[in-house]
Amino acid sequence: MPVPADVTCRRWIIVLLGCGLTTVMGFSLEGAERSDRESSAKPLSSDNARMKTLTPGTSSSDVRTRCIKRLPYHKLSKKNRREVDEILDNISLFRQLPTYEFETHHDAYRYFTNHPDVAVSIWRVMKISQFQMFQTGRDNFEADAGDGTVGTIDVLYRSPSQNLILCEGTYKTPFLPKPITAKALIHLQSEYRTGKSGESVIRHRADLFVALPSQTVEAAAILISPLSNVIIDRNFHDISVFIHMMSMAMTHQPGWVEQTARQMDGVVKVRRAELIDITAKVYADWLRENRMETISADLRQVDAEVDQPQESIEREPERLRSPSRERTANRP
Repeated sequence: MPVPADVTCRRWIIVLLGCGLTTVMGFSLEGAERSDRESSAKPLSSDNARMKTLTPGTSSSDVRTRCIKRLPYHKLSKKNRREVDEILDNISLFRQLPTYEFETHHDAYRYFTNHPDVAVSIWRVMKISQFQMFQTGRDNFEADAGDGTVGTIDVLYRSPSQNLILCEGTYKTPFLPKPITAKALIHLQSEYRTGKSGESVIRHRADLFVALPSQTVEAAAILISPLSNVIIDRNFHDISVFIHMMSMAMTHQPGWVEQTARQMDGVVKVRRAELIDITAKVYADWLRENRMETISADLRQVDAEVDQPQESIEREPERLRSPSRERTANRP
């Protein structure tokens, strides 16, 4: 029995964007197809007070124009420019994802951004997803959703504040006469900030441009875009929560992170040691910051105790004079 085109397209788009977002931040949108189940393996729960939505997602044509102008186009090689042009000349779908701000150690954020295969492996250890990702080059990855969907991902440009990702996916199913292939361009923009209390904060958003292979598939994609946009936005939120949770785990449960690192598969051996090392650094920074806060609190307490005797001394002459006046008043 043939699978309806809109169902096939929906599944494929989700996985394609999942490949791309996984490359950017290390999370699989495969979860959009499953129920939102809880896992006892999660070290921490999300703190909504620390996860702020600064701007909502949008597919506005005006925003799309501005996002295209913000691409680091002139910093690309000629070959990569041609790849980008191919997508920008045939945009089927566009989405600017919400802008999120959340507390996260900057080194932890950078690590998962640069090594998404580590994050994907962690999700397998936690039994959240069976999505596979393998590093095949310095800035190249392959992804496999396990359902006939495979993808190749290339980091076209990387800087401390930007990542430009190209992913190409292929969806194979016995219900279609030939595989569906398409491409997506993802532009992640990150700001490293300091919160009011001195905590490390990340503010980021991602712009997605998708080129689909035919007008039929594109029409089906546009038809279901209200649903797929909700799914994409929600999963980018989940990405942010995951990074926040891992950073919190590094400070509050470093032993759990070390144990998880030793169980990772599908990554080169050095990644396990790197994750343990970055966890040790994040934990040491957290201890140092908390020690400074403790010292500051102790100094404030000492200041309060020093001020208190001075106030008593200033009031002492008045207290001593009062009985004298009372005795004088009581004389016959």
